[in-house]
Amino acid sequence: MKHQIIDGLYFGSADLRLTDVYEMLPDFFRGFSMLINCVDGSPNINWTSGPDLMRVKLWDAEILSGKLFVPESKLSYVFNDGNTFNGFDEIYLFREKPKEVLQTHFTSDRAVFGTQVPEEFLKYFKKSGSVRYLSDGIGLNYACESTSIMERICGLESR
Repeated sequence: MKHQIIDGLYFGSADLRLTDVYEMLPDFFRGFSMLINCVDGSPNINWTSGPDLMRVKLWDAEILSGKLFVPESKLSYVFNDGNTFNGFDEIYLFREKPKEVLQTHFTSDRAVFGTQVPEEFLKYFKKSGSVRYLSDGIGLNYACESTSIMERICGLESR
């Protein structure tokens, strides 16, 4: 596991999947709503028709600039769905709804946070009010606000 500290925030990469963090470290999500920015490598999901529209309604979610904002109370529905996160996914965690949404993504096939965090990501992460972040694909990228959370993610690799 590689990590780095930038402006008091912790960024890194690990040999995990986004769903592993939910299953083994549910506290990572507690107290936060989630913005789904990318699913299966596609940042352009049509949440307005078919089974995706049904998910939006079931999850009491809100579509923000084509991305899906899910309240904390419905996160278990998203993760227990079994059809949402299958790799190359990206989520941001917020205490309140973001004022703007980024239209690009940083799944681990495009960026490895243990080596270098893209400047565009850093600017958006800070400006948007995001507190935590996960993406996967080829390993896991993460961002968080505390040493203890970072260490707990590091500990998941050895399980």
